[in-house]
Amino acid sequence: MRKTTLFFFLIVSLLFLNASAQQNTSSPYSRYAFGELNTNPLAQYNGMGNASIAVADSFLLNLSNPASFSNLMIHRPIFDIGVGGQRLQVRSEDVTEYNGSFGLRNITLGIPISRRAGFSFGILPFSSVGYTISQTVAEPSIGNVTYTYTGTGGINRLYLGAGYKILSKKNSFLSLGLRGSYLFGNIQRVRKAVYPGYTGIMHTKIRHNTIVSDFLFDGGLLYKAKVFDNSTKKDSIKSNKPKPPGAKHFLSLGLTYTSSSQIGAKQEMIAHTFSSIYFETPVDTVMYADTISGYMNFPQRIGFGFAYDIHKESDGGRIRRYMFSGQYEQQTWSTYSEVFGNNTVQDQLRNSRSIGLGFQFTPDVSPYLRAKSRIWELTNYRMGLRYSDTYLQLNNNQLKQYGISFGLGIPLTNSTKSLSMINFGCEVGRKGTTENQLLQENFFNFFVGFSISPAIHEEWFHKRKYD
Repeated sequence: MRKTTLFFFLIVSLLFLNASAQQNTSSPYSRYAFGELNTNPLAQYNGMGNASIAVADSFLLNLSNPASFSNLMIHRPIFDIGVGGQRLQVRSEDVTEYNGSFGLRNITLGIPISRRAGFSFGILPFSSVGYTISQTVAEPSIGNVTYTYTGTGGINRLYLGAGYKILSKKNSFLSLGLRGSYLFGNIQRVRKAVYPGYTGIMHTKIRHNTIVSDFLFDGGLLYKAKVFDNSTKKDSIKSNKPKPPGAKHFLSLGLTYTSSSQIGAKQEMIAHTFSSIYFETPVDTVMYADTISGYMNFPQRIGFGFAYDIHKESDGGRIRRYMFSGQYEQQTWSTYSEVFGNNTVQDQLRNSRSIGLGFQFTPDVSPYLRAKSRIWELTNYRMGLRYSDTYLQLNNNQLKQYGISFGLGIPLTNSTKSLSMINFGCEVGRKGTTENQLLQENFFNFFVGFSISPAIHEEWFHKRKYD
C-alpha cells in the first residue's frame, strides 16, 4: 500500500468514525456516569482478556500503554482500524430481552521516529451510551403509569501520544510514554411518564443533553529485558550446521497512570408536556435550562502488568512463540460526581478492580524461513480470561463481570513476507445478576481489526538515494 493511499484511507475513516463511533453498546447499565467505557479497543488484545499493559510487540500497535510507542520498528509504521459488535441477552427474574449493537472501534496510526522513539495518534470511542428501560407502576388514585428511560450518544477520544526509551541497552530497555486526549461528544438522557388516558393528565418528558469538551492526560512506563538465551546463532542457521534447539526468554513489566480530572461539559435541559403518545408534540414547556457549564469528574486510574515471551527453536530452524500476559487495574469511582451550576449529582459508585490474563501462540516467527511457511504457521492463536468488580453498586450489590475470549491474527495478504494482519477476537461473558431485582447481561462480543504495515522488503517514510 502506498503512503498516499494510506493517508487517504485515514481521512475517509476519520469522517466515517465521527458518524458511527457511538453505536457500540445497548446495555441498560450504560446509563451511569460516562456510560460504558471503551477500555481496550484493539481486536488483537480483545482475544487475550485485554491483558496488554506490558506487551511490547514491534509489529502490533498497543494503546493500553503509551510507552509501547517507543518499540515500533524503524521505517515500519502501523495503521490500525477496527470494528466491533455485541449480542446482548438482558434478563430479569421474569423477563428476557435481546439487543445488539455494532460500530467502529478505532482508527489509529503508529509512526516510529527513531530506534528509541515513536508516536501514535488516532480517534476512537471513549464511552458509549445506549439503553431503553420501561417500567409500569400502579400509582394510587391514578392507575398504571409507564416510565421510560432512554439514553443515546457517547464520547469520542482524539489522542496524540509518544514514547521514548530513556534507557536502552543491547538486551533491555526502559520506556516512558505520555498521551494527551481530547474528549468530545454528547450524551442525551430522556425520562418520560405516560399516564392513563381516562385521567386527563398530560404526559411529561424531560431531556438532559450533556455536551463534553475537554482534555485528559495519561502516562506509562514499560520495561523489557532478555532474561535467558541459549538459541542458535544466525550464522549457524544459514550454514545449516546441526545444533540442538534453544530458546530466548523475554520479560516485560508495564505501569500506566491516569490522574483524576474534571472533564469540562455543558448541559441543556428541557421539560415539556404532550398529549399524544404517538407524536409527542409539545403542548407546554414546564422547565428550560440553556447551556449550564460544569464538569464530570473522571477518577484516578492505575494499572500494572507483565508479559513473558518465549521464542523456542524447533527442528528445521523454525521458531515458535509463546507469550503469557496479565494485568491488574483499579479506579477510584467512589469520588465520581457531576457538577452543573448549583446542582451536584453523586451516583453511588464503588471503586472498580479488574484482572486480565492472556496467552498467544505462533507456530513460526522465524525471519529467515518466513517465506517458506504456510499461512496457519504464521497465524497468532490467542485466548484470555478477565474478571472485574465494576463501579456499579445497585441495591447494595457491587456488580461483577467476567468473560472468556479467543482470537486469531492472520497475515492479511497471500504474501508470506507481509507483516500486515487481520485480527479477530470474540468474548463470551456475564455482567450483573437477577437477584435483588437487578438485571443480568449475558454478552457475546466480537471484534475485527486490520493492522496494515510494510512488508519485510519494504520501508515507509524512508528517503531513498536511488529509485
